[in-house]
Amino acid sequence: MIIIILILLSMSFTQDIEGCTENGANNFNPDATIEDCSCEYEQYFTYYGFGCCGMNLIVFSDVITSLQSGDQIGIFDLNGLISFEDCSNQYGEILVGMDNWRCEELPIIADESVDNCTFGGVQFPGSIDGHQIHIRVYRGSEQQEYYAMPIYQIGFGYFGAVITVISELQLIPADESFIGCTEPEAYNFSPEALFENYSCWLPMSGDFDLNDTVNVIDIVLMVDFILFTELGDLEFYVGDLDNDGELTVADLVILVEMILEG
Repeated sequence: MIIIILILLSMSFTQDIEGCTENGANNFNPDATIEDCSCEYEQYFTYYGFGCCGMNLIVFSDVITSLQSGDQIGIFDLNGLISFEDCSNQYGEILVGMDNWRCEELPIIADESVDNCTFGGVQFPGSIDGHQIHIRVYRGSEQQEYYAMPIYQIGFGYFGAVITVISELQLIPADESFIGCTEPEAYNFSPEALFENYSCWLPMSGDFDLNDTVNVIDIVLMVDFILFTELGDLEFYVGDLDNDGELTVADLVILVEMILEG
């Protein structure tokens, strides 16, 4: 009887322990009985935080259902300014802000680029106003990176807004084919691309030597392609001026008219 009483008393005094219950997390607590969304994993995204003076406030709402404890959130500009303390005008993919999900509202300050070169100053890296906000999530429990398709409660998904609020994220496994030119009229249009990286290239119609002018040299090159040289995709792109799917004398006539009309 005494033993039974002691067991009952010990059970009555047992308390739940809050902590990280995800085996594999850096701070996994094997004694925890309640997940408190404190799990931490090795940092996946490399963030330097070189931004000087500008910033974007991007808020991840506490109603987001697709995130898990310890998820790392990275905010990217896929063609932001990467020049640092010079005027070299370098652009490319840049991580402008990051933080870990803790199952509560998460504000992230994302660096905005600064360009003072016209005033005798220098450039600092960051996002560019008007560029698409690109979000990635790294899930340490799966060792998997995801691209995120956001639902915006406030804002339209572009850098430069006073505040952006995200109410949900649809996560898709990261695949580089999802990043590229999304403009159908561009020569390098990528039909698989979901996220614009501002790489679209639209060569001038009739500009066979790709020098951004149309002149007699382009007429000579077009004649050569019509009569002698095998036509490549680029030549077809700039030369099919009547959009009939062929490069013919009709296109040559249009090119001559373009040059004569200036």
